[in-house]
Amino acid sequence: MRIIVSIDTDTFVGDDGLDPAAASLAELLRAGHEVVIVHGAPAETQAVTGSRLVRALDSVLVGRTVVALVTHAQVGAHDPQVSLPDRPRVRPQAVPEAQVVRELLADGTVVVCGGGIPVLRERGTARLRTVPVTVDPDRTAALLAVELDADILLFLTGATHLFAAGGHGRPRPLLRLTPDELSGVRLPEAVITRAAIAADFVTRTGGVAAIGPVDNALGILLGTTGTQIRPAPASVRETAPSSD
Repeated sequence: MRIIVSIDTDTFVGDDGLDPAAASLAELLRAGHEVVIVHGAPAETQAVTGSRLVRALDSVLVGRTVVALVTHAQVGAHDPQVSLPDRPRVRPQAVPEAQVVRELLADGTVVVCGGGIPVLRERGTARLRTVPVTVDPDRTAALLAVELDADILLFLTGATHLFAAGGHGRPRPLLRLTPDELSGVRLPEAVITRAAIAADFVTRTGGVAAIGPVDNALGILLGTTGTQIRPAPASVRETAPSSD
């Protein structure tokens, strides 16, 4: 299966933190999956973080080619937030390097992407130019998952599951649910946006989204940890009566 992984860079501080993440990602690859990794480092350090991930993965993936791309997140030229003065967070609309990523995957390459340097395409010249906004790397990962026809969108975080905000200080881990079911759950504010991005991917594509611990990516897919968001089971449709 083709998996787009959005990895929370807060989960690795220093080179030591990269080792569990690299080992976890390597398990996905050894299981036969195609993997694209999207990290959320700021645009100005995108290349440095990409290099760190490549080196960590290279040390545990003998015989595999791992590359890091400096990627862009194209925003809408007519998005009113682009012209605001306070570096607002804008939804990306395209990843210009998506076709390159697709070709690298076809060659068996493991691809590491940044969350996207924000750009827009100028009218007239069609040139890409940077804009003073920010983009959510989780949204870039989800957009790339759609553009690459991915089967799974996987979020690797510092938590074992999504947790429902419970009474008496007892949050409840969420294991497996549909987008509609997720919409009815009261979540902590810090994870609401990520959960909504995951649910939207499932609704749009019919694929699977999952959220769980950075050190057990394969376990999230197997359902031994993490939260899986899956499409609702297809309704049984009645067969139309014959007109004969």
